[in-house]
Amino acid sequence: MAKRKIGVIDTNTINAMNLYAQEVVKRAKRNLKIKKKIEGKYRVTDNTGALGRGLSYKLVKSNNKLNMRFTSNQPYADFIEQGVKGSTSSYASARKSPFKFKSQNLASGVVEEWINTKPIKLRDLKTNQFISPTERAKKQASFLIGRSIANKGIAPRHFFKDAIEETKKRFVIDLAQGMIKDTFKTFKDIVK
Repeated sequence: MAKRKIGVIDTNTINAMNLYAQEVVKRAKRNLKIKKKIEGKYRVTDNTGALGRGLSYKLVKSNNKLNMRFTSNQPYADFIEQGVKGSTSSYASARKSPFKFKSQNLASGVVEEWINTKPIKLRDLKTNQFISPTERAKKQASFLIGRSIANKGIAPRHFFKDAIEETKKRFVIDLAQGMIKDTFKTFKDIVK
């Protein structure tokens, strides 16, 4: 009798994995929009919505394996997911991050662009009163905010990690059923 590999990854398993991945991406997008308490402050992670719109997944089938990768078309997605250590100190939650700021400030224009998209009120440093958002005031604020971010780092948001954990509990049965159906289908094909 000839040796035959039994591959249990077939349409039912792939369909279950697709449903699981779609739900993870949906929950990750939701996680980005929710105000979440991070290092003592409530924050919304996705200011412009670009990060959420760029989330996706990819299933790669090879031999007897099926790999799932969650991706984003935004280059900063990994920094938000895992956090970034600061150049001088770090948030406790960002200490395990593989990323670290090397300079004492962010690149010019990055924070200024963020200030323009987010409706924040600027204050005078001496009088602590609100001031009009002139170009000079925006440049000052962007320099100070950029320096603070580079020194302290960015706390991780875990929008994908949390979505995976939330979704895993719900879809483990569907995935198991898909694999069982595919296994029985493979055995039926062998017996024929």
